[in-house]
Amino acid sequence: MWQKVNIGLDIQTGEVLWKAAGTLRLQSKDFFVVQHVTGTGPYQDLKILTLEIIDRKTLARAVRDYLIPNRPGCGDTTDFVREDAAYIESWFDGSFLYARRKDACGVFVARFDWKLGQSPPPIISTP
Repeated sequence: MWQKVNIGLDIQTGEVLWKAAGTLRLQSKDFFVVQHVTGTGPYQDLKILTLEIIDRKTLARAVRDYLIPNRPGCGDTTDFVREDAAYIESWFDGSFLYARRKDACGVFVARFDWKLGQSPPPIISTP
């Protein structure tokens, strides 16, 4: 199995400051955010998004899991057909991580405040 590795270097010395396996999802003036790949298929992160958050100033690191909940009466978000794959997406906007999924009730978005440490349960909305 192949793996993406991100490396933070000191440009002047070449010293490796940090390494993180996964996909670099966000670079801000304060943080690097890397999403870990937790499964083996193209839609492996249907229930849990695992982020490694690296503070650019202190190089402190935190790995956090964000659980995408099932909506009451709407089935499990892992029960989907191939045609639903277009609805599976995640993105960042400022302080928030958004995860779009589809269940038996339709498309929804879970919003997490990833800067809060252990985030409270996500806010669920429908487009």
